[in-house]
Amino acid sequence: MVDFNDKNSIKSTIIPLFFSGGSALKELSIEFAKRDIFSFHIITSFDSGGSSAPIRDYFKMISVGDIRHRMCALSKNSEMSNLFSYRFSKESSNREILSEITLLLKKIDNNKIKGDLEFFLHSIPKEFPLQNGSLGNFIITGGYLKNGRDWDKTLDEYHKILYVCGKVIPISEDFADIITYLDSGEVISKQHLITGKEVTRLKSPIKKIELSESTKISKRAEEAIFKADLIVFPIGSFYSSLIVNFLVDGVLEAILNNSCEKIWIPNYLQDYEAYDLTIENRKETLLRYLNPNKNKKIEITKVITDIFNQRGLLDISKLIRVLGLE
Repeated sequence: MVDFNDKNSIKSTIIPLFFSGGSALKELSIEFAKRDIFSFHIITSFDSGGSSAPIRDYFKMISVGDIRHRMCALSKNSEMSNLFSYRFSKESSNREILSEITLLLKKIDNNKIKGDLEFFLHSIPKEFPLQNGSLGNFIITGGYLKNGRDWDKTLDEYHKILYVCGKVIPISEDFADIITYLDSGEVISKQHLITGKEVTRLKSPIKKIELSESTKISKRAEEAIFKADLIVFPIGSFYSSLIVNFLVDGVLEAILNNSCEKIWIPNYLQDYEAYDLTIENRKETLLRYLNPNKNKKIEITKVITDIFNQRGLLDISKLIRVLGLE
């Protein structure tokens, strides 16, 4: 069994780092786990939608869903991955879901998981909406709360339990929302309202985005960026998966301090946030966020050394070869 905490036992000669969120890299992550390719995954932590929303809003914590999703995709323990991916019905009542959890607890033979799930249940009010909730989100949140809101300790514990091939790290541990300003003058205060996934697409192009609170890069994310042999900005929503990274204090500096190759794979498919922006338009927009201080100009080549055409990289095996990971 490979110890993914011991760099000397990792087969990969090149360790890539991916900036992303959501389920964008699910298939690639599954393939990495199959091939024992170690990778860092820096997850944007400002997702305000999905079944993580009630947890995020009630406990004022970063979104756990994307972190859990990526850990499961990179997991080499299918039994645990399936358990953490289990989702409760949208139609069931809280009472029915609690009865279902009671039955699940009897089948779980891991005391750590049982204890963290029970801690979560004791931490929520009776009216907390459990519908469509992810069992893994409940468990990890319980561990996080039980550990005194220590993300490093909690994620270390569940990386081992899930036997994760790689490291999944939140870009920041600070709670904040993405504030979006449209050309029409409308202001949107939640991330999930701009992606076009949970609500209808925007009726006006995005003028700019900012974070509602001051945020700083997590120590683990900063360390991972420094250690990476290759940095990749993969397919994803232009603003909430790419641009938002540069709004977190310390991220740009960390990227600039690593001289490795940095690749951007733009989304050539439908991206509601980009609103028909060409690749050149997106590069110009990215430059604006890289240079908020007009007295200090940062060239885009310092952050992105190459741009790959997504259309030619839809085959996972080909992408792995092109990235030099095979």
